[in-house]
Amino acid sequence: MLAALPAPATHLRGGFIQTRLLAANQYEATVTLYFDNAGGTVATQLATTAPLCWGDGSIETLPRFSLVPLTTNNAILVGQYRAVHTYAGPGNYALRLVIENRAPTNNLTKAEQIPFCLQTDLQTASQGGQSNQPPVLSTAVAAGARALVGQPVTLPFRATDADGDSIAYTVARPLLGKLPCETVALSPEQYRYPNAVAQRGIYRLNAQTGELVWNAPTATGLFTVAVYVSEYRRGLLLSRTYHEITVLVDEGAGVPGTIPPYELVNETGTNLILATATSPETPLQLLVAPNPVADEYLTATILCTVCAEGTLSLHDLTGRVIQQQSINPVQGRDEYRLDVRALSPGIYLMRAEMAGKQVTQKILKR
Repeated sequence: MLAALPAPATHLRGGFIQTRLLAANQYEATVTLYFDNAGGTVATQLATTAPLCWGDGSIETLPRFSLVPLTTNNAILVGQYRAVHTYAGPGNYALRLVIENRAPTNNLTKAEQIPFCLQTDLQTASQGGQSNQPPVLSTAVAAGARALVGQPVTLPFRATDADGDSIAYTVARPLLGKLPCETVALSPEQYRYPNAVAQRGIYRLNAQTGELVWNAPTATGLFTVAVYVSEYRRGLLLSRTYHEITVLVDEGAGVPGTIPPYELVNETGTNLILATATSPETPLQLLVAPNPVADEYLTATILCTVCAEGTLSLHDLTGRVIQQQSINPVQGRDEYRLDVRALSPGIYLMRAEMAGKQVTQKILKR
């Protein structure tokens, strides 16, 4: 798989894997790739196929059916690859693509040595046997991914969902591919969020709208940006799609604006975070989605580097415990489903405690 494209293939600027339900257990997958046509014209033209792991042990070479300009100057092209696959039965599947190598950017260390990866996690049978169409992502955010030094830029990652399911957005670290079909997030040593390069400014993602604000770039160049788009129904995760783009920063005319002090990136993606934004090295993290919640259930994800038995509790603003349960994410990650049907609209606090550590988040119930 890693040899599927010509080497050196340092022309990939991002992409995502879009799925669509056709029939029971049958899905169409469309791989969208952004190509640096200016810096890799030959490699772009030769990339007529793309390898896809369907998540059930099968790997397929997808043909390219479209290659069109994404920008008016033809500097970036968008290529699309498509195939249909039928799964043996309902289940959770991780669709993955691994291609060597990605294009270099300012916030990736030795990017040309890091395989380019995409992933979409899919549940093929939703709650109660209901069918589900995953959210539809847009290439518009990549088409407009340009910024000026000293000027804030807003990147709209917003997706649409035909079923009306809840969508939550979280920032992501680029993925590192491992054969045969494995992906893991890059470490802080390999990837720095755009505002961490110069340790200035903010980089915030609105978990509800998908708008990512970078205030503001301090240097020209290319920067890798990635977001997870997660779909929930009554608190259950149905799908999660990784979307990566490359932002081009140029010098701007006039006097640059005032750049805010450096702020650690909140990896939960929500603007309702109560505690100080956590860094990737934080031993305990709490992710809650959807938030705000209008559904009957929400999902709390616990991430830990030093894991032990602990508690997950929901409080009102007076500190009264409304719900509490034991947690024990022995594998470093676990998800817990909470029934919020009885909650009146308002603000609540969710708290995770483990091994002497504590993290709290605000929850907005609509």
